[in-house]
Amino acid sequence: MPNLKVAAISEELDRRSDLLKVGVNKAIKAQGDITPYKGAQLVYQHGAATLHSSAAGGIPVLMIPSHINKGYIMDLMPEHSLLEALQQGDICPYLLEWNQPNQVKYDESDYMQEILIPMLKYIYNRHQAPVYVLGYCMGGLLATALAQLSPQMVRGLITIATPWNFHADSFPYRLTEATYNMIINNLNGDYVSKEIISAMLQWPQLNITIDKLISLGEKGYVSPLFIAVENWLDDGLNMTIPLFNTCMRKFSLLNQPYKGEWEVMGRIIDPKAITIPVLSVIASKDNVVPPSAATPLSALFPNCEVYEVDTGHLGAIISKNHCVGPKLCDWISSLR
Repeated sequence: MPNLKVAAISEELDRRSDLLKVGVNKAIKAQGDITPYKGAQLVYQHGAATLHSSAAGGIPVLMIPSHINKGYIMDLMPEHSLLEALQQGDICPYLLEWNQPNQVKYDESDYMQEILIPMLKYIYNRHQAPVYVLGYCMGGLLATALAQLSPQMVRGLITIATPWNFHADSFPYRLTEATYNMIINNLNGDYVSKEIISAMLQWPQLNITIDKLISLGEKGYVSPLFIAVENWLDDGLNMTIPLFNTCMRKFSLLNQPYKGEWEVMGRIIDPKAITIPVLSVIASKDNVVPPSAATPLSALFPNCEVYEVDTGHLGAIISKNHCVGPKLCDWISSLR
């Protein structure tokens, strides 16, 4: 008589395998059905980067995304847009899009000096007022650096799901010297392709991706939000090799921000030196930037309010129920 427990496990594996195939086919079929939302319109361009807004006036906010994916995740679609949520609070948000790089040697100092500071100056001069700087995920690192390096133009700082301790036990993207050397020694061309970056990001989250596709296989309906998110995940950016080296070596391998060793434009980025008001958003169910990786940054700011939201990495900015937009509006309004 066969072992009943083994038979049950085998049956469940077959079931999940069949659902995975269905989910993959649904995802492939749906891919490309939704184009990026165009709620915010182009208002300014500097180098390869562009600024997008759909508000005529209000308190200026510069929204900085990660270099890894495109910024329109913060303006994804109606009712799932952080940018639109901010506009409900008499705020004029400007969404930065890095776009594909056109300068092969740019590292974070170059992006700061040649892109971020000029963008900040444009908004500052347009409104004749200091700007709130908002950084999402890795964009929060650059937002923190920008606030320290241009204090006269920054009124407040918002970090959302921003990693600081890259060696936190639950952080999924820790790196070894051997892995780093294998990757960096096998790069070809002027850029690191978006396909390589996507594969590196997906691998530590492989089980989550598989579960997501199995769940999709069980459903009879594929939501527009699911399609929009999946298309955004596939719509990545190439990265300059110097910036890739920063992410891999300075951050993931050496943990320079947490150790107080990360330098931008010749200055150590020290959150303790940033005395303006700071709002730090932590997503309690974040599998990409878990709270253990993000909270060390919040603890360093002298004037910081921590806002914890019961959702994941993307939920904080796109979820109807958990979007942090209303909280951000209230916080900014309280500082007027």
